[in-house]
Amino acid sequence: MARARNIKPGFFKNELLAELPALDRLLFMGLWCLADREGRVEDRSKRIKMELFPCDDYSVEDGLARLAGAGFLHRYTVGDVSVISIDNFLKHQSPHGTEKDSELPDVNGNFTVHERSKNGCVTGKKQSINVAPTLDNVKPLLDNALIPDSLIPDSLIQEEKPLVPSADDTSAYSAEFESFWTEYPKREGSNSKKTAFKAWNARLRSGVKAEDLILAAKRYAAQQFAAGNLGTPYVKQAATFLGADEHFREVLASNIHPIRQGRDGDGKLQAGFFYHPDDNGVPLHERRVLSRETHDPATGYLLSYLRQKGRA
Repeated sequence: MARARNIKPGFFKNELLAELPALDRLLFMGLWCLADREGRVEDRSKRIKMELFPCDDYSVEDGLARLAGAGFLHRYTVGDVSVISIDNFLKHQSPHGTEKDSELPDVNGNFTVHERSKNGCVTGKKQSINVAPTLDNVKPLLDNALIPDSLIPDSLIQEEKPLVPSADDTSAYSAEFESFWTEYPKREGSNSKKTAFKAWNARLRSGVKAEDLILAAKRYAAQQFAAGNLGTPYVKQAATFLGADEHFREVLASNIHPIRQGRDGDGKLQAGFFYHPDDNGVPLHERRVLSRETHDPATGYLLSYLRQKGRA
């Protein structure tokens, strides 16, 4: 449910913001309209794109990474919920007095609950309520909680049940998950292993195979290495990669560093080239062609990436 927000002339003169692409700036404004009264919105890039850029060829995920890198917002995960928090939101916005309370926690897991008068307006008094250790069993806090819409986390809309320890015990990670975690690219900023393990278990329960998730981590690491993104905020949090939007499927379906050249006029491979090993059974004209000078014939990965990992 989008909301009316204010925009000030200073927005257009912000020198840091001006360094970002125009659509990133438009995304920033759009997030204000999607955010709740605390300046929080669920971190689900595909849904945000459907709300703000349904007709544009624009990567919301990349835009969010750039905005976060520039310090205009920060992204975090509490329990199974990934959240975007807009910095200085309440400094520049004045939510209507009757606007509903946020159902998204702050970075410490606290929910902000406002005291309200009989007519539903906030009185200016508020308190923070922390539900620990996870949000798995949390129901909406009060009757004045945010009206559900396309950006309300499904994990917060559940049948009432007592607060009990989560069934996802992260005290002992599985061997398969440890393999995934080893392969997953490192990033700057938070990357909760505990939250990622919960998302991992959720994907396994939905029928996804562990070996596919490990393969996706390997491919994603190779892609981020090639893009020069290792150790930066542009690498997704593992919990987001494994989350309900299933970003890992895009990686599994993507071409990894294909080289278009390397075929003769009759379609045969030139010397020094090979087909990607994952393309067996694919029609020849659709197979990815790689060079032995840059890629490993056994895996299809960049040799420079494998050398960095100590495998070549």
